[in-house]
Amino acid sequence: IRAINHIVYYNSADVINMSFGSYAPHTATHQAIQAANAEGIICVAAAGNEEMAQMAFPAGYEETIAVSAVDSTKALASFSNVGSNITFAAPGVNIRSINGIMSGTSMAAPHVAVAVAILKGYNKDINKEKAVEILKEHAVDLGTTGWDHKFGYGFISFTSFTYCECKCDSCYSINCS
Repeated sequence: IRAINHIVYYNSADVINMSFGSYAPHTATHQAIQAANAEGIICVAAAGNEEMAQMAFPAGYEETIAVSAVDSTKALASFSNVGSNITFAAPGVNIRSINGIMSGTSMAAPHVAVAVAILKGYNKDINKEKAVEILKEHAVDLGTTGWDHKFGYGFISFTSFTYCECKCDSCYSINCS
């Protein structure tokens, strides 16, 4: 909570990766995330690793982008939680980290946080809703066609992106046609 509040107060980040969770909602954490969201800071959260149809919080909050984990074949990771708030899926099995090879939705969430950070790098004014809209246009649909409770809008992907610099104050698209 102090870290989120620090980021909001000092406007020191555009994106927050939250690779932590609990199954009980926590009012102060939710309020901190709401404050971040109100300032245009996008919060990305790991869904949890208990193979449940219930997400951990903060991923369960509407103000977050909730991430499930997939393996190298893009199948849902055996441990990944799923639920009504899943936004995207990302690699979460056997991910190389500074602590060795690790698996978990905590390994998947940073992939999405980086994707959001790239969008914010092109336009700092992009909010959570616009970021989700842009990313879902390019996501690889997995599972049931369209959104589903396992993969959300699909596997995060930048393969079909074309990047450009915005030249206007109201520009929200980084996609050039």
